[in-house]
Amino acid sequence: MDTISRVSILLAAAMALLFSTFAISGNIYRWVDDKGVAHYGDRPDVGAEVVRVRNGKPVPPPNTQGKEQTEDELAEIRSNQCEKARKRYSQFESSDRIVETDAFGKKRELSAEERLTSIARAKGDIASYCGEEG
Repeated sequence: MDTISRVSILLAAAMALLFSTFAISGNIYRWVDDKGVAHYGDRPDVGAEVVRVRNGKPVPPPNTQGKEQTEDELAEIRSNQCEKARKRYSQFESSDRIVETDAFGKKRELSAEERLTSIARAKGDIASYCGEEG
């Protein structure tokens, strides 16, 4: 194997390790400020909630008590998620702009298309959690 191939393999392995570290490196938080603007970041703000995603959809937090959840507990989780989804949809729908904060603390305003996608996603969350459309 020549030196260039070895360096290429080593560089590829180092990059794979670096990116896999970023992929599993902590929580993403979401919060809405007093103007109704949604923010996302790796550091929580007042009222922030951890965003958990599975197959592109938010999921309720796992049971941390080590026991199966009862139907009542699951219904309460769904109810809370439904309420949050309705609030998020209302805030997105009534806001002219949505600002997100990335993992490095940099804020960015979503484009009109991204805003519409966020509104559609929030409406889909209502359907998922509340069992109804918008």
